[in-house]
Amino acid sequence: MQSDFQLGAWRVQPQLNSVVCDQRTIHLEPKMMGVLVCLAQRSGEVVPKEQLVQEAWRGTLVTGDVLIFVAALKQHG
Repeated sequence: MQSDFQLGAWRVQPQLNSVVCDQRTIHLEPKMMGVLVCLAQRSGEVVPKEQLVQEAWRGTLVTGDVLIFVAALKQHG
């Protein structure tokens, strides 16, 4: 299990699938949290789509979902 970590002003809580800043909590879908954790662990790096699929989807067949999840994460930022 991934432990909590800070991402800018946000406290990321992977076990709870949530991010918290001040009094605001946003709950994320598990796959969205998986993408966020994967990207945060590789801050400043280009992360290939295949790596995101491997870590967040864990072998599940994926179509264009990766791009949708990354776009949704950007909206919350």
